[in-house]
Amino acid sequence: MERINSKLRDLASLMEEVRGALKAKSVAAYAKEDYIIKRTIERDMQLISDVQLDILIQLYKSLNLAAPGEEESIITAMDKVMDKNLVEKIKARRSLRNELVHAYKDANDKEVFELADDLKDLERFIADTKKLVSKMENR
Repeated sequence: MERINSKLRDLASLMEEVRGALKAKSVAAYAKEDYIIKRTIERDMQLISDVQLDILIQLYKSLNLAAPGEEESIITAMDKVMDKNLVEKIKARRSLRNELVHAYKDANDKEVFELADDLKDLERFIADTKKLVSKMENR
């Protein structure tokens, strides 16, 4: 469980980095941001998705939900223990991460801004994960 807790700390740190870098208050303002700021936010969003997936894999294994599969099946399986809206947000962030990492297309400013501007789901993810870890430790 220490690995999960460590990754939760990493996730919280990355959230703070995004909040510190994101000064724009709208998609239009974000689109005009300096490319260094945009690339910083994009990279942090990639890392957030990777850390989040690592946490999900650890939870998945610890909860013995089923034999591990592809990342999509692992994420989808988490809706058994997490709110479905939260799982959908994880999928959206993972999709953005894949677009950014694999350069399927140029970064979509609107998508990046919207996911970076609203990190409440990550706060909930951290809280829900801490509850799950606590339950697992107490069994």
